[in-house]
Amino acid sequence: MLRIKSARDPLLEIIGRKHQTILDCTMGMASDSLVMASAGHQVTALESQFLTYFIISRGLATFDSGNPELNKAMQSIKTIHADSLDFLKSAKNNAYDVLYFDPMFSEKITESTNLDGLIELANQQKLTQEMIAEAKRVAREKIIVKAHFRDKVFEEFVFERLVRPNQKFHYGVMRLNGSLLTEVKCE
Repeated sequence: MLRIKSARDPLLEIIGRKHQTILDCTMGMASDSLVMASAGHQVTALESQFLTYFIISRGLATFDSGNPELNKAMQSIKTIHADSLDFLKSAKNNAYDVLYFDPMFSEKITESTNLDGLIELANQQKLTQEMIAEAKRVAREKIIVKAHFRDKVFEEFVFERLVRPNQKFHYGVMRLNGSLLTEVKCE
């Protein structure tokens, strides 16, 4: 809720103001999906772990936050129980404007304990060349990754790293249509 009420959010700045179709390939607790949906984006979220998928998708569909706009955003997220690579392989070319990946971080952020209870259930799979190749085929505009600031994913897959000073994670962007990210200032 803090991110939704904030005047700015780095992820939303990367996506841009125009409403987009977004495939969140790593739903987890759906916090990023919810931020994107609250901004008016059409979000489809994939989760490979059944128990996580079941709990989170049920909560998104039925939880009453007391805020009608937030409830609408939660209920607008289309959740799918699927492995992201399998889903991407079956998706049509250019099916989504933006693909988003937030795989488990390569290093634990000790200050963050929000996933501690579910860490045993989490999919520990890292991004692969095959996954990025499929993502490039499925995304129309950009692929975004969120990773620990020391992670090599940015260099390995040639993401433009958007440094967030004094933050433990950065975003990376791969633009597929040549657009520039001049409006983004990740602070």
